[in-house]
Amino acid sequence: MGIDCPVLYQDERCVLLDSPASIRFEPSLEFITSKPTMKPYPLPEKEHVGSSEEADPLVLQTLDALVQICTWIKKSSNKLGERELVTKHRKVDNEISSSVTHIPEASPYRRSHLVMDFRTKEELTGQYRSMIYILKQIPPVLSIITLQDSSVQEYGLEDLYQQFLCNRSSHIVRLKLNGVKTIVNEDQSVPEWSIFYVPPGASFIMGDVEKTSNVLLEALEDMKLDAVVLDPPWPNRSVARRNTYPVNRHLGYLRDIPIKHLLKKEGIVAVWCTNKKKYIDFIKNDLLPSWNMCYVATWIWLKITMHGDPLFDIHSKMRKPWEQLIIGATPDYLQKHCKRIQENYTLVSVPDYHSRKPSLHPFLKEWLQCDPIGLEVFGRCLLKNWITWGQQPLYFMNSVYWKCNERDDEP
Repeated sequence: MGIDCPVLYQDERCVLLDSPASIRFEPSLEFITSKPTMKPYPLPEKEHVGSSEEADPLVLQTLDALVQICTWIKKSSNKLGERELVTKHRKVDNEISSSVTHIPEASPYRRSHLVMDFRTKEELTGQYRSMIYILKQIPPVLSIITLQDSSVQEYGLEDLYQQFLCNRSSHIVRLKLNGVKTIVNEDQSVPEWSIFYVPPGASFIMGDVEKTSNVLLEALEDMKLDAVVLDPPWPNRSVARRNTYPVNRHLGYLRDIPIKHLLKKEGIVAVWCTNKKKYIDFIKNDLLPSWNMCYVATWIWLKITMHGDPLFDIHSKMRKPWEQLIIGATPDYLQKHCKRIQENYTLVSVPDYHSRKPSLHPFLKEWLQCDPIGLEVFGRCLLKNWITWGQQPLYFMNSVYWKCNERDDEP
């Protein structure tokens, strides 16, 4: 049993990705997804489109990607007699385009996956909350914890906090973390300590990015990385209301991330960003130069429903159905390989859990012409042969998000 290719369709202007498949790292483990969105979300605003909005290049780029993908699906459906596909027509920006729907488990826009029918919640015990608060006041000192046994490894949260942990084995390691309990449903009165999967070759640092740079640099010693991907917790009213993840409202700390000391001479950096112009300008004009990086291109990630419609009205001034990816490179990379990274490219996928981005690994591999070793900053999952650094590096590695397909891999 292998791992499905996450790319469903690709051309020179856009790619349709199966997001859950893009983050699967082991054939014996299947990612359990959230329920896919079936129809666009309504927004409390008047349906009015101004002339300036119609000329928005990102709107035009989005429409182009939708037409390309719909055309491919229409052609493909004629060849797939075994699929029961329903064709419908919808009006997109005064043009009639065709989309194809397969209801409800799978569609041409996303393969069939296991779906989670419940909401999980992680909780720290009061004792461990106090312990973490104390640890945050102490300057971190490097300690490398190496996992080499595929059996369940048990640690207290205090053993791992602000430390560098790596799986040097060729097997998945199950990490039982005392101090973190996963509540699967409200009736579960005594939840067990959480178990997390650590892929072979994966490493992580759990702690404040602002305070643990020295741990990362000392652990790597003279090792250099091919790529760095960042998903900063940009200040956002919606996130603040829901308290989804910690947010730092002072963006200056991002300049202190030691990118120029981490990357190889021909390296790439990619930063996920919201659509707020203030943050986009900050990345292009301030952040990248502070890291000695050159701006290369901006991609967008268009989020769609299982029927292929954008999650929100593309003309909405309140909220857009896409996020932006700002791509930079070292001067040496740009000098030699400036044409490898396409400009104005569109990633299209049915989104999964909140803040869960599709994997960039297929594209980094193409840009760098190698199987890249890299760093994900503010990441919430672990990747094979990558380092994840931030407050919640194990979040999506919780065993409740995965199904073991081999009996020997059951925790």
